[in-house]
Parts: sequence; structure tokens; C-alpha cells
Amino acid sequence: APTITTQPANQTINPLQTATLTVVATGAPPPTYQWYEGQTGDTSILIPGANKPSYTTPPLTTNTSYWVQVSNGVSPAANSATATITINLTCNLTVGGSVSSGSNPLSITATATCTDLPGQSFTTSIDWGDKTPPATGTGSLTASHTYAVYPPNGFYVITAMATTTSGTTTSTSSPLTFVPVPQVPGV
Repeated sequence: APTITTQPANQTINPLQTATLTVVATGAPPPTYQWYEGQTGDTSILIPGANKPSYTTPPLTTNTSYWVQVSNGVSPAANSATATITINLTCNLTVGGSVSSGSNPLSITATATCTDLPGQSFTTSIDWGDKTPPATGTGSLTASHTYAVYPPNGFYVITAMATTTSGTTTSTSSPLTFVPVPQVPGV
């Protein structure tokens, strides 16, 4: 019977990229391969033509699992572990506004630019770091906020977060430092 010596590995890719999965197996006679989409043992989604030790996925937009069955005519066949390809959801956060003003209140604008996963929608939120309700929307989001007071430690941490309908979440943070302008006596 064949023996799998190296299992296909989980991978993380960006939307619309491909991933190459590889298995290493030994046995006499030399083994043959058949890749499947799904969890190990589920033969309902056979991938036509995927009969080599390596398989390159099509461009992916959702998390997808694969496995391979290795056989050589000597029972039993060997099933690999499941390898999951995870789609990397990313967000970039830019912050601008009156961050060095000595006046209260302070107004800023933040923009969360997140990757759009084709075929999926996602919600985006910007947490202002001052315990006020976050700004929310779908896709990329630009929102403005006015801080009532200077932060006691000198900065607020603004966090942008995106969550897809399938539950994939990513977040990024940007500390916003306030530099109070010194007051000139007698003015």
C-alpha cells in the first residue's frame, strides 16, 4: 500500500490568486494520485485531470479545502490530510485631520480601504478608540469623528475592521497622537 510522507499544507493567499498543493508518497508499484475538493474522504467533488503529486488551484475568492487520494493497486489507498486555502482579507487605514490642534474638540477623518472579495460582501467598521459607537458601512469606508477631550495617555488607537459574509475578519490599527499646542500666557 502507498504511504504519504509529506502532507499537502494549508496556505493563505490574496483574492484571485492560485495555490499549489503538493503531496509526497512512496510505494511499489509507484502510486497514482487523484485530488478532490472538500474534506478528506469526501469523494463527491473529484477534480478532473488533477492526477499528479502537485495540484494548482484556480484563482480563488473563498476559503477552499482540498485533499488527495494516493493509490497503487495495493489496498488500501492512502488519503492525505485536508489542506485549506484561506483567502487573506486586508485593510489599510489612513487618518487625517486636526490631530495637532490645541483646541477642543478635535475632528479627524479616517478611511479604511479593504480588499474586495469577488462574490462576497463585507462590513467595515472604524472604532475611534474613545468608547463612542464605531462608524460602520460596507466595502471601503470613510468617516469623520470629533473627539470631545484629549486622551489621558496622549493618544487614541483607531481600528479598522472588515468582516466577510463567510466570517473572515481582519483588522488594522493606527495610533493617533495628540500634541497639545502650548498656551501662551496672557493671550
